[in-house]
Amino acid sequence: MSGTKTFSNEAAERYALALFEISNESSELDVVELKVSQLLKIYHENSEFRNFIKNPTNHLDIQIKVFDKISNIFVFDNNLKNFFKLIMYFIIQWV
Repeated sequence: MSGTKTFSNEAAERYALALFEISNESSELDVVELKVSQLLKIYHENSEFRNFIKNPTNHLDIQIKVFDKISNIFVFDNNLKNFFKLIMYFIIQWV
């Protein structure tokens, strides 16, 4: 992998650090790591979910409704739920 950083790499690092700090401050780092790992597993194993997330034609409100349901199933805390909503918002704006 190249050592060159792009805007998206730098942004991803900042968001990851922010999630780490929030999770660490609230003593939920282990739980957040588990929840993110579970979500990533579904993302990698389910092409329909992956395509839904990547599809720029999906409206943000629809993606947030779907993600709210996923958050409830996985019992995400408010910090993690809001973090992912923020990420979805920025992904839609950058596409």
